[in-house]
Amino acid sequence: MPGGGVARNFAWSPDSSRIAYFAVQDTVGVLEFYSATPDGAVNDKLNGALLVPGGGVVGNNLAWSPDSRRIAYRADQDTDGVFELYSATPDGAVNDKLNGALVTGGDVAGNFAWSPDSSRIAYVADQDTVGVLELYSATPDGAVNDKLNGALVTGGDVADNFAWSPDSRRIAYRADQDTDGVFELYSATPDGAVNGKLNGAPVTDGDVSGFAWSPR
Repeated sequence: MPGGGVARNFAWSPDSSRIAYFAVQDTVGVLEFYSATPDGAVNDKLNGALLVPGGGVVGNNLAWSPDSRRIAYRADQDTDGVFELYSATPDGAVNDKLNGALVTGGDVAGNFAWSPDSSRIAYVADQDTVGVLELYSATPDGAVNDKLNGALVTGGDVADNFAWSPDSRRIAYRADQDTDGVFELYSATPDGAVNGKLNGAPVTDGDVSGFAWSPR
């Protein structure tokens, strides 16, 4: 490691074949993303080329897909100060951007999660409208990207807590989708083709505060 180098925030793949970590390993002051085999014999950089001065990886969240074939992370890898969502294979040979094109000033927020069957990853971003957080899902290579929430009322947002159903057929989320300031519970299919409200009519000043899927 260079002077001032440090490793931090690490996680094992579900199949225990790799451990991923963030580190200032190759360039002073530049945080990047790596994975290694359990004995350290193999060590690979996972992030793509940091194409802009000041680019780096966000070192506080990563997510292995349940099948251990991909790992997701956030970085301003392509545009300095614009944080986007990427996934890489465990050896770094493949690196793909998962979010759709961001509106000027947009970013991917810090919460993202793989479906249990590893077919999709969901994330929150102001991808289409600056300052309006919405829920999206993408395939592991980013080839397909869909908005999951319904049309939002003026002032509406999707909250950053969402949950995949154990069978990966639905994703639940909170949003003030229909009434500004009233957070209700919705679920959508992974492609966003079906979207429905789950709660009954709330009382005045009522909200949905928490939720959980039943076990499979």
